[in-house]
Order: sequence, then structure tokens, then C-alpha cells
Amino acid sequence: MLFRYPHEKYEGPNYEQLGRLLREFTTDGLANVQALARRLLVDVLLANGDAHLKNWSLLYPDRRSPQLAPAYDIVTTLAYLEGDHRLALNLNGKKDWYRLGEDDFRRWADKVGVAWPSIRTILDDTLERARTQWPRQLEAMPMTDTHKAILKRHWRNLAPEWRF
Repeated sequence: MLFRYPHEKYEGPNYEQLGRLLREFTTDGLANVQALARRLLVDVLLANGDAHLKNWSLLYPDRRSPQLAPAYDIVTTLAYLEGDHRLALNLNGKKDWYRLGEDDFRRWADKVGVAWPSIRTILDDTLERARTQWPRQLEAMPMTDTHKAILKRHWRNLAPEWRF
């Protein structure tokens, strides 16, 4: 979406700027911004500190009209980087997963220029799915028990509105 050299992928733009670009320049701006919001919450819930600029890109299915590319390279960085607790870019001026709450997403929506209810619906759906499916699915995942315990502890340490 934004040209940056690999060594600059954690610098410069923030998630608000990415959201505004999607809203203004993609075929279905609202749907793309909603997808971005969903992925941002998933990154918080999964302790993914690696959603840097190179992990947000556009596709041009008709060779003219951009849309947000499918999600890729999602990893629970906390399992591999002890003490990790930060998003790759700023969201409402913050990076710390444990300090990000619903109000930060509300401010994000305002800065992006989309109605809060359209984002709130997506966040509620994402959280409901995560709470009902992920704990059970985690048990079947090919992760070490140590990594599973790290993720469960992460869920308990999030802002109250995101906790499992």
C-alpha cells in the first residue's frame, strides 16, 4: 500500500493512515476498512506484533480497482519473543496490546472517517467468534503446551472488553 524499504516496515504510517487509504482508494472502502479493523483486533487477540507495513497490501482483481489483500503472515509473536506486548504500528497513538481497548478502536474509526457502529459490529462479531471457538481450537493446534499457556495468559491480561 505504501512504498517502504524492508528496513522501514515498522516506521512511518500508522493504522489510521492505512484505514484512510483503504476508505478513500479501494473499491468498497467501508468493507476494506472493516476487514482491517477485524484483523487489527485479531492481531491484538493473538499477540501478533508483526503486522508491519509489508503485511498490508492491495490486490487489483480487475487490474484497476484495489482491494485489501487476504490476511497473511499472522503469528503469535509473544510465543517467540518473551515480553513482546506491542503492535507493529500505532493504533490511536498506542502499540501496547494491554492498553488498547474499545475506545481506541472508536477513536481509530473516527480518524479513519467511518461510522463507529460499522466498526463496532465487526469487532463484536470477531470477539464473539474468538471467545466461542478459539479456546477449543487451541487445544487441537500443533503448538507446544508452553506456547498455548502463553496465549491463554495473554487473553487474560488484555483489556477487560477483550478478555477470554
